[in-house]
This record gives sequence, structure tokens and C-alpha cells, in this order.
Amino acid sequence: MRKIQKLMALVVAVALVAACAAVSAFALNQTVESPESPIETPIETPDEPSIETPVDLSKLGDANNDGKVTVSDVMEIRKTVAELDANIVLEYADVNRDGKVTVADVMYVRMYVAELIDSFENLGNVETPDVA
Repeated sequence: MRKIQKLMALVVAVALVAACAAVSAFALNQTVESPESPIETPIETPDEPSIETPVDLSKLGDANNDGKVTVSDVMEIRKTVAELDANIVLEYADVNRDGKVTVADVMYVRMYVAELIDSFENLGNVETPDVA
């Protein structure tokens, strides 16, 4: 049973990499007004609490706020990073709590969904896979 779970986690991880590659290819074909600016979405917005406001750590990763961390959260965070229309709670998407939603957050949520990590604590100590 455990081998099946690990195999399923691997299949999900491979599917996520393929989906992210497709979104990346789509995003790269989009016209960008300022190519020298980084693709980051700042956390602070008038409608959302500032980054200094404590975030409910149990909701980290649940970017679409549906009560669970799934592939849907990965895709919504990915859309936000690609500056596409996404409806997420930015504070929950910023899993490494660096004040912005970036590809690193996508990677960490993807790793969580694939059960390669079991929490978003101590992310600086997580060995990240080379997905290039």
C-alpha cells in the first residue's frame, strides 16, 4: 500500500512538472510591458492584511482557501506568478513567508502536494529538486 502511495505521489509530481512547464511556455509567449522587471506579485494590497499581520500557519499553501492544499493551489499560485488572472489569498500562497509570491512558493506547494515535504516550516533547510 505504501509503495502505491509513493508511486502515486511520483505520478502527481511528474504531472505537476508537466503542467507547470505548459503554463511557463504559455506565460513566455505573452507580451510583457517591462521585460526587466521580475515576475513577482507583491503581497501587500489594500484589501489584504499587510505582511506584518500574523497569518494562520495552518492555512499556508491553501491559496484558493478551499480548506485543503491540492494541485489546484499549485496551479492558482502559478497563474499569479505568471501574472495571469487568479483568485487566491496571497498570504496563504506565500508559504516561505518572504513577502512575495514567487516560483519558490509554487515549488514548495508542489513538493507538499507530492508528499516530498510534510509542512512549510524550516523551508530554508529543504533540499529542492532540480526541475530544469
